[in-house]
Amino acid sequence: MARLVWLNHFWRLAFGLGAMLWLDVCLSAGQESRPAQSHAADAVFLNRSYHSDCADGPVSVRDGEFHEARAGRDLHFAVVEVLRGDLTGDGRDEAIVRTYCEPPRTSQAFVFTFVDGQPALLSELESGSGAMGGIRRIWIEDRKLHVERLWTDEIDLNTPKGIELETYRWHHGKLEMVGEPVRKPYVPDSPQKPSPIPTPG
Repeated sequence: MARLVWLNHFWRLAFGLGAMLWLDVCLSAGQESRPAQSHAADAVFLNRSYHSDCADGPVSVRDGEFHEARAGRDLHFAVVEVLRGDLTGDGRDEAIVRTYCEPPRTSQAFVFTFVDGQPALLSELESGSGAMGGIRRIWIEDRKLHVERLWTDEIDLNTPKGIELETYRWHHGKLEMVGEPVRKPYVPDSPQKPSPIPTPG
């Protein structure tokens, strides 16, 4: 009887540890594959107008998304990431907004400052589509903006051959590239496309 009780406790402990490990793996995977979550102060970026290269003009997003049948195609534009960091060195955070539009899978990034609490566009990065310059990752570190782009030497949106890391700094009122882009091998992420960030509650 004591042996059965001991075995029961053993399996319950093992199951609990296994569940904790599984949850940790899932959370880690989520942090790697999903865009950063927005906080309530960033809701303004989920309900505003952006210039869309794939739409050839402005689009107005609501709750982070825009859908419209335009020129015989179903246009979908979405805000997929909002992140903050001090890029200009004034001690206040700027906001970087990354967007995604299809067709043809165009990614863009916009840099905003804040004037009287309201966002004001500072700069806009060159857009890219799929393997042809699509933005894979973007972040601010040490007052520099780092951008990872997919690259290929062919006219092919689906088959990247590598990653190009671009680094920018804010200099004399504009974004300026630091050095030349650095290329590194391409390692595929999970096959899911970017998803809009949830509306802050």
